[in-house]
Amino acid sequence: MKQCAVVLNGNDVVKVSNLKRKYDKIMNNPNMKILEECDMEMLDEKYNYWNRTLNRNTEEEKKEETKMHHFKNPKTGCSITSIYPDLEECKSYIKDWMDYVKLD
Repeated sequence: MKQCAVVLNGNDVVKVSNLKRKYDKIMNNPNMKILEECDMEMLDEKYNYWNRTLNRNTEEEKKEETKMHHFKNPKTGCSITSIYPDLEECKSYIKDWMDYVKLD
């Protein structure tokens, strides 16, 4: 058995750093469920993953997901429409990305 775990306690995601000591309490509580067991080194990463996954705001994600961002390069007159609010995300394939001005 791993020494740590991420546990769902009702609607709350919690870290358990000593699973061996709290295992019986968790297993006997119908409101608690072990989401994932891990080592101490991975506990924060696993906690962040489960907390983000279970507590995500899907309505907010839909709004962000559908928003398009428009940019124009005043030097060349070219325009770009992107899903990213910042062209830095595209710098690997847009060589003059810093010349673009955000329009919206």
